[in-house]
Amino acid sequence: MLISGKELLQEVVKNKELHFAIVGRPKVILTSTSLIDFLEEVKMLLDDFADIIVDEFPNTLPPIRSIGHHIDLILGESLPNKVAYRLTPQGNEKVGRQVQS
Repeated sequence: MLISGKELLQEVVKNKELHFAIVGRPKVILTSTSLIDFLEEVKMLLDDFADIIVDEFPNTLPPIRSIGHHIDLILGESLPNKVAYRLTPQGNEKVGRQVQS
């Protein structure tokens, strides 16, 4: 569901419960929006992740590291095709419905 920031705030106030939200920043800088306009919870979340939030993306690839990871494949062998963990019959049906939709 795509909603505006104002609609998101209304939903939070109305439902008192928010499972998750993806907040995108528009390319246009909004001069009327400041941190004081955000809910206290949003401010705390932004503060918690301030070290990983960047304003600009780099224009180059990261440098080559001393450690490289790869998966060794055996030529001619098929990849394993099995579930990562066992599911109950109800869980298996639920996953099947999600895959089909």
